[in-house]
Amino acid sequence: MKKLLISVLAALLLAAVTHYATLWYGAHSTLSEMKQFAGPWGDLHWDRIRPGFDGSVSVEGVRWHWFDVSEPVTLKSVSFSAPGFLPLHRWLLSGEEPSTWELQFNEVELVLQPDLFRPWARVHRALSLQQHPLHLERCGNQPALTPADLLRMGIDRIGADAALRYRGPTGGEGHGYSLSLDAGLLGSLSGQWQGERLALPWSETSATYQPGIHKGEVVMRDAGFMRRLSSFCAAAEDEPVDEWVLGAARDWSMSMKEQGMSPSTETTNLFQSWLREGGELALEWNPAEDFQAPGKRLTLAQWQEKAGLSIVYNDRQWESVGFAVDPDKPDSDAAEEPLVPVEEPDNDPKFRASNTERAAAWIDRRVRLDLANGRRVEGQLVALEGGALHIRRTLEGGEVVAPFHAEDIETFSVWRRPDDPGRPITGDEEGPGLEEFLRPGLGEIRPVPTPVEEGGEEQ
Repeated sequence: MKKLLISVLAALLLAAVTHYATLWYGAHSTLSEMKQFAGPWGDLHWDRIRPGFDGSVSVEGVRWHWFDVSEPVTLKSVSFSAPGFLPLHRWLLSGEEPSTWELQFNEVELVLQPDLFRPWARVHRALSLQQHPLHLERCGNQPALTPADLLRMGIDRIGADAALRYRGPTGGEGHGYSLSLDAGLLGSLSGQWQGERLALPWSETSATYQPGIHKGEVVMRDAGFMRRLSSFCAAAEDEPVDEWVLGAARDWSMSMKEQGMSPSTETTNLFQSWLREGGELALEWNPAEDFQAPGKRLTLAQWQEKAGLSIVYNDRQWESVGFAVDPDKPDSDAAEEPLVPVEEPDNDPKFRASNTERAAAWIDRRVRLDLANGRRVEGQLVALEGGALHIRRTLEGGEVVAPFHAEDIETFSVWRRPDDPGRPITGDEEGPGLEEFLRPGLGEIRPVPTPVEEGGEEQ
């Protein structure tokens, strides 16, 4: 009996060691293939591989050193699980995909730095994004958002947790997948779709990587990032947020038309609302087989019929979303023209035009007013009250603070650098009033009436 017990324990130990070694070797071989495949773009490292006895294997301490950025992308762990350890063995060793599986990415993080992108990567990224369909032309002097911009928005790192699940074949509709992504301050995404099998591009046993989608649904939930983005870009353009959103949506619509896809008015309005408010956007689509046929012209009604698209935004159904497609409309010669480097912007401080509606952003700043009567006033903006800008100036005999009504101001300029957004403001905020300015210790400064002389320039 004792010998039998020892034999059973020895067999179990041998089986456990074999299982552990097989999973470790299979996971290590897969990671090595990934490392070799991604070698031209970066370097992949990991700390340890932990096989489990429940049909799962985890890789801990993953670091992806992308050559274009100065900080690594880190993952606490990446876990792959299948229904039992035998399907996992077959997949890791022979490439036979399990009937179902789940891939989890835990605590993905990229720490942002102002100079995150290397110099060559900044140039390439800026030029390539100029032709991106979602590129915002009206967000300061830069052709694309930079890590420094995200830092100014209060986002010092990008973190996420994600899970990709394979649900198996779905009859004539391809293979079923689902994805969930939680990116913290940026928002979250969840969805499912039926389509072609997701092949691994580094695996010799995989089919060609063609993630075609037959039908699916997705829900995007904004976590306040769109409000941050619209406020930041409006400040960079020195415009009220509502005016910036209207202009950005108009520019996007024109850009899509130049690419041969004319959005409907409802589509542009949806883009505008998403920029301004964010929120929750749910999409369902069931496209026709010939929907993505290249070189095919589609009217708006045909596009809507063939796309099979349904959109619910913030609990409201949007009916007329779509595009009229004219693939011959873009100028082919212009599309083939090489992108040219963007000229370096003028970053020196000087008087730069602003909007009186955003005057609250420039409290305590040096400003210059060109009045309707031809006068020019320079001084320090100290308060806003009753639609008037109170300017402190040094004249003969001392300092005075005088109000100038916004309707009498033709040009309002602020001494600043182009990337200086001023004091953060929200909505219709007016900023400090005169009572707040005239506090104890400043009692010697008193407002004086606006001079009534029509001609001349204030000194």
